[in-house]
Amino acid sequence: MSDTQSADMEAYIELWDRVYKSTLYVVNSISIGVGICVLIIIGLIYMFGKKAQRRATFHLVIGIALMDVLFAIAHMTISSLDYDYQCYISGFLFLFTQLCSLFLNISIALNLQLLLLHHKDLPRRIEVMYYLVSVIAAALITGVPMFAGAFGYDTEENSCWFFNESSLQSITWQICVLYGWIITGVLYCTGVISVILYKLVSNNNELRKFRVNARENTTRLEERKKYEKTIHRVVGRVLLYPMVPILTLSMSFISTLYFYINKDVSKVLWFLGMLTLSSRGIITGIVFCFDPVVCNAWKSTKMTLVKSYYPSLYHRELPTSVSNLTIDVVQPSSRLPTRIVWIDNMLSTIIYYLLLTKSQKHYIITQTNSKNRTSSQSDTYLSMGSVITIPDPHNRTSSTSTNLSFLKSL
Repeated sequence: MSDTQSADMEAYIELWDRVYKSTLYVVNSISIGVGICVLIIIGLIYMFGKKAQRRATFHLVIGIALMDVLFAIAHMTISSLDYDYQCYISGFLFLFTQLCSLFLNISIALNLQLLLLHHKDLPRRIEVMYYLVSVIAAALITGVPMFAGAFGYDTEENSCWFFNESSLQSITWQICVLYGWIITGVLYCTGVISVILYKLVSNNNELRKFRVNARENTTRLEERKKYEKTIHRVVGRVLLYPMVPILTLSMSFISTLYFYINKDVSKVLWFLGMLTLSSRGIITGIVFCFDPVVCNAWKSTKMTLVKSYYPSLYHRELPTSVSNLTIDVVQPSSRLPTRIVWIDNMLSTIIYYLLLTKSQKHYIITQTNSKNRTSSQSDTYLSMGSVITIPDPHNRTSSTSTNLSFLKSL
């Protein structure tokens, strides 16, 4: 190989290394941000929605999101270490968080299996046992190679991993500590997902056992269909969680398997394995957005916002084509400071354009025009989509206070 070719090869390797590390840092940083957002949203749901605390799956998602954040930190630091003690800390977190997150996802799959396939009556706090088993098992499995001296900073290969990575002893350690559990977890989650999907598609009788007891008459048939449809939707969304380890760990295992079989590194497979492994926080966040608890919390929040700035006592119903939510106008008090009224109007405008449907906006305009025709003591105007009623300063009885409960919830 000539000097020119050698220089080109070195430049290519250096460029590839920069692209690899830059992608690793960027994707893991995004995963950390998404994981923190998931934890914040869960905290808000726990504060304002007590019904969410009854679901075991939702409890387990907390641990999964936390493990994703810690894993992303370990994944970024383990690739650029110079000292042995740093390697032990980051290496332990790297292995522990992978295993713990995997076991928690397996716990969700196991929970679905026990409920939907075996119809078990599970204890109320079953997630506590899931947590204990997952954390203890992950800690023990990760700690064994650390204490046995099989894991650490290899000065010869300049890497923080199992010593003599290509040796049979090192491969055995990797299979027993990490890849064996990944294979088992991925196969188990795939099996549970496949069986439950088969049940959902081909045998609705399995899910009808979970419906409420109701008399079998024509008036209940539609209700039963809606209930079963809800069950299908909820189970289908919860079933997304066991798919996370399948999506994030499979490519990493394939790239490692290719390396051991061919004694060569496939840069494409290695890059894809790193990309999917680093994206676990992002994928968990996407799945989290489809969680039934999150969807219900968003609907409840949306209803609260609409009710706060377009208040309704639900005394009357809108036409079916509009909504069951009756919209009214906000009436800020003239005694409020101008700054507060301005903020209130701005938030009301945002809610008007982002949360209300077209038919609801039309209803507001219709109601406003009706009030304009009948009102003689106050001036009503529509500003940036926000309906505000200004009380007559000469009439002391016309002043009404603004519902500012939404500001307290921010």
